Amino acid sequence: MLRAVLALAAMAMLLLGAGASWWVVRGLQQQTLEQAQARQAEEVDTVARLLAARLEQPQRLLWVLAQGLASHAGDASWLLSEALHGEASPARLFDSLQLADAQGQLQVSLRGGRSERLADLDPAVRDAMRRSLADGKPVIATLPRQGADAGMVELLYAVPLRLVNGSGAGVLSASVRMSAQALLPPGMDAGRMGSRLLLIQRDGQLLAHQDPARWLARAETEPGLGGDWLVTVQAHGLQARPDSAQREGYLVTTAGMPLPQWLVVKVTPLAAVAPGLSTRGMWWLAALVLAATVLLVLALALVMHPLAALHQGARRWLASQPPPVSGSPSDGRDIHDTRDAGQADAGWHLPAVLAWGEAATLWQALHRLRLRSGEQAQEMRRLQLQIQTLMDYAPIGLVVTQAFRLDLVGLQAARMLGYRPGELQGRPIRMLCASDKAHEQLIAHVHKDLDMYGQFDSEQCFVRKDGRQIWVRMHGQSVQRLSRGVEPRATAAADMALVWVVEDVTVQRAMREQPVWKALHDPLTLLPNREAFAMRLNEWLQECGAQQGGAPQGGAPQPAAEPAAAVPGLIRHHGVVLFLDLDHFAHVNQQGGHAAGDEVLCHMARLIESVVRPLGWVARLGGDEFAILLAGMSAEQGMQLAQGLCMAVQDWEGSHGGQRYLMGASVGMVVLDAGQHTVSDVLRCADMACYAAKRKGRNRVEVLPVG
Repeated sequence: MLRAVLALAAMAMLLLGAGASWWVVRGLQQQTLEQAQARQAEEVDTVARLLAARLEQPQRLLWVLAQGLASHAGDASWLLSEALHGEASPARLFDSLQLADAQGQLQVSLRGGRSERLADLDPAVRDAMRRSLADGKPVIATLPRQGADAGMVELLYAVPLRLVNGSGAGVLSASVRMSAQALLPPGMDAGRMGSRLLLIQRDGQLLAHQDPARWLARAETEPGLGGDWLVTVQAHGLQARPDSAQREGYLVTTAGMPLPQWLVVKVTPLAAVAPGLSTRGMWWLAALVLAATVLLVLALALVMHPLAALHQGARRWLASQPPPVSGSPSDGRDIHDTRDAGQADAGWHLPAVLAWGEAATLWQALHRLRLRSGEQAQEMRRLQLQIQTLMDYAPIGLVVTQAFRLDLVGLQAARMLGYRPGELQGRPIRMLCASDKAHEQLIAHVHKDLDMYGQFDSEQCFVRKDGRQIWVRMHGQSVQRLSRGVEPRATAAADMALVWVVEDVTVQRAMREQPVWKALHDPLTLLPNREAFAMRLNEWLQECGAQQGGAPQGGAPQPAAEPAAAVPGLIRHHGVVLFLDLDHFAHVNQQGGHAAGDEVLCHMARLIESVVRPLGWVARLGGDEFAILLAGMSAEQGMQLAQGLCMAVQDWEGSHGGQRYLMGASVGMVVLDAGQHTVSDVLRCADMACYAAKRKGRNRVEVLPVG
């Protein structure tokens, strides 16, 4: 297909280039021809005007002589005296002079200043004088000479005589001889570009030609004219205005001279006026079109390279993929098998009939992807059903939100809020808030904590379906953070998928209002305080001591426990106490102030509690120190949990005012055996172990025995 497209583009470019070249050359030729036609018409008009002015001068002189003769009442003797003896007489300027009376009888006939016999008068002269006398108008006649005077033309002028009373007194004629070549204006380069300037009588006889051999020839024999040209001119009459026409490969321009009945004609070959491209020019133009075609093909190949790469990738992908599962719309058939298959899915298979080359491969790949997408959609629905089932049977409330809409709601969370899971799915979280203000505060709080700490942990007041208020503890993180994705922290919370763990804390909040609870809990983190931890540890130590001494009082006799020595390799432990101190916490107070420090402590308390619960019991001893009691846990189990705490604190990231916080935890561990211990001894040993962890490089776990 790529080769076919490139071949079609090359053919189209060649045709377009050839057509455009022809159009441009033809347009230039037409423009040049129009300019040459206007220029040639101007030249012919100029020649006709100059020649007409030249012919008018002898005619004016003859009028002057005729007026003088009329003033002498047509006296022939006066004419003879003036013509033969008058030094300033105009008659001396003519080659011949004739006078006839009103009856047409010749009175005077002079030629070359000498009187000639009346019988020798040229018939053409006699005819011109008769026409002038009969019509009462001036007549100009052309008398070409042959023989010894070949190449000479005699111009005959005849003027009627009018007496003072207006009556006709006769006719006066005169002639002027000149060379035929002299009729053409000097300096007019008519021979350039092969053009010819002609002077033709109305009857078609050539009076003047650049080639002397063509004098007195017929116009029909002149190249570019022909007999039909003369017929057309005679039919339309002599037009003084220049007229141009293209005839037989020539540009012919004609201007008429009505008085002498002459035609000034210029004939120029069209090839000389508007020449086409030379052979060298045609080769250069063909090379230019070919170069443009090659560049276009290269550009198209470069542009279509991604399609070729996609085609190769589709072929490799098809080769690596297993055929579709039997029973699918194509049943694993190849594209060529679908041409006559006639399946119900004809709309999808219709392009296969027209597909070929790269398109066929891409069609197969897309068809295979379509089948895979259907399978993936079924798998997605199955996974979504499994996730909903897990959320429904989880012992805690789970919620998944997208753009602060309830996407998935677990059964426990729905029951906590008084709804069925289907009633909440797809609804905005606003429906659970008591007011718009409470909803806006919740959104702002979530945005802030997700941006600063990557998670949200707070208690919110929601409204159940029956209208009662319920306090819910919400701990949420983005799905990207939970999956260790590569989403940037700057992603807006509204665009994230958030996973929430919800817990009903309405009863706990009521208990917090009791004085006894306040006395035993830290008001900032809501964790048990040092006094509560000491009481819990003391009670546990007493229980361990009672179990060491025997059965508890009031209880039924218990069978004696098997001594530890009876089972080789088994060492019995009663529990583990961890003392955790946050590393670099002082930097938080220095950079963000005590408000930021309090927020970090609250997040650390929730983090530690989430790791320890339900295996142990957490308390805040003061400042950034926390204590954990892990009852009934071995040293190995305690070490694993302590190291998990260190990793959880190290992975936590927070920020405030553009400053990022990197935290760590130093943990001291004390393993309690069956011996008798006091609370102060246990806390002192755990504190010393924590100090040893800090001294050895921080963010580590150190173990010390109780002693």
